[in-house]
Amino acid sequence: MPMVELKVCGTELPEPFVRELETRITAVLRDTISTSFAVGLGWGPADPNHALAKQTVERVMPGWTMVNVEQCRWAWGGERNGEVVVRLQTFVMEGAVSQEWRRAISTNLYALMAEMFADAGDKLRIFNTCVEGEVTMYLPPAQFYGLLGEGETHKELDVPEIAEWMTARIKKNIEAGAVA
Repeated sequence: MPMVELKVCGTELPEPFVRELETRITAVLRDTISTSFAVGLGWGPADPNHALAKQTVERVMPGWTMVNVEQCRWAWGGERNGEVVVRLQTFVMEGAVSQEWRRAISTNLYALMAEMFADAGDKLRIFNTCVEGEVTMYLPPAQFYGLLGEGETHKELDVPEIAEWMTARIKKNIEAGAVA
């Protein structure tokens, strides 16, 4: 469900650094969105099953999270004066993540970018947006059993249907006492 496009100008992006960006962006999304889903589906932080609900969502998140990192060329004020420009755009399914949690996504990703590009000092420029919209996506059938019909590999996602599907998975895991 979340997709992040990260475009960077003014610094080289060696492959190990890109891999670290991808991994850490995914971790931020996984933590923030799994918490928002657990809370949104009724398992708040005070609920004794909150951790299990969050772990259930976390188990699904890698199949829903896409990250794209690109090197690009931008001019700041019409010139290239050594600024490191980071443009981060996060796309989430409309109605799936409340405004509070979209802000948390943006805040957490901004903090990560500030940390990862700290060497740029006062030349760092970060632009960060979170965009909602309709989503049709490929879903790995083995991970999304019960959400896809027989032979389906993609689907236009519907928030109530996903909430019902995720709630059923959480309840099943609560009954089992562990994430399956």
